[in-house]
Amino acid sequence: MAKNKEQKEESEEAVASEEIQNGAEVEKTVTQKQKSVRGLVGNCGELRVREAPNAKSKELKRLKCGEIVYIALSDSTESFYAVEKDKTVFGFCMKQYIELI
Repeated sequence: MAKNKEQKEESEEAVASEEIQNGAEVEKTVTQKQKSVRGLVGNCGELRVREAPNAKSKELKRLKCGEIVYIALSDSTESFYAVEKDKTVFGFCMKQYIELI
């Protein structure tokens, strides 16, 4: 019985070690995590990308009208899309300013 427990612990350690070594597997981008859709920024001069789905949340970046973003629908809320831009910016934008394409 002790041998089985030891083998299980070694197996769990190996998995944890692999996840640490392969950081890309642990932190996945919107496009890797799930199927995403594209959106077109419009109806504004610039659209703020926020840290959380809240209009008072910290601003991370501004997108220009006409820019394309990737949207994770499953992480989006009633008022905000979860967006990714060029695999460098991850955040939330108000839905009313993005048209799904």
